[in-house]
Amino acid sequence: MYNFLTTPTVTWCEYLTQKTSIVTELTNSISNIAYPIAGIMAGGLDIPEIATANLVMCLVGVGSLIFHSTSTFLGQICDEGAMSILAYRYFRITREIIDHIEDTPIHFTAAYDSLYIGFTGIVWLVYLTTRIHEVFLAMFTLQIAYPIIMTISIPTTNSEKISMGCGFLSLGLGKACWEYERYLYRGDLCPTNFYDPLYYLHSMWHVWSAMAHYYLMKTWISISRRTNGNRQRKYWTA
Repeated sequence: MYNFLTTPTVTWCEYLTQKTSIVTELTNSISNIAYPIAGIMAGGLDIPEIATANLVMCLVGVGSLIFHSTSTFLGQICDEGAMSILAYRYFRITREIIDHIEDTPIHFTAAYDSLYIGFTGIVWLVYLTTRIHEVFLAMFTLQIAYPIIMTISIPTTNSEKISMGCGFLSLGLGKACWEYERYLYRGDLCPTNFYDPLYYLHSMWHVWSAMAHYYLMKTWISISRRTNGNRQRKYWTA
């Protein structure tokens, strides 16, 4: 029987420390408050795709909270599933913008949209079957990369470039925290002292990735309002 209540396929340094609360990872759980804060503060409720992405961002916080507080594979799927849906919403935002720009790059076609959706669905089936975490990481990286590449291809104003840069910088800093925490974990060097800043590396990933969402939303909100109504959509995507 396929059991979702088994231990997760990936754990974090805080999982290995002495438990001090009823939740498995206290600081990693609490730090998820950054996600709904970013989703609410980003604004753009008048733009359906933006509003939907911000709602999903709140769900990312809930999924990650379930994961870090229970340390079950079910919690892991709640976390990673929400992340994957958020990446898809990023794709929809950028597609909506691209569809309203006259000089849309020729390689951004509906065929690529179908490949994106099909690829994600197939890889999710593979991931749930194999439970190999690297499969999810590779898929999520590609899911995020596509809308980012699309965004870079869109003509932007100076203020949009600044907010986009802040988003990429925040994402880079968060990824650095993530990777260094993984390095410590693999080397059996995880900090156990609450007063050690390195103890909060994964929590900082939550904070920095939430900030990345905030700045990218601000970029896409500005572009959407600037380009909305320029022309009819060229085609519809799911």
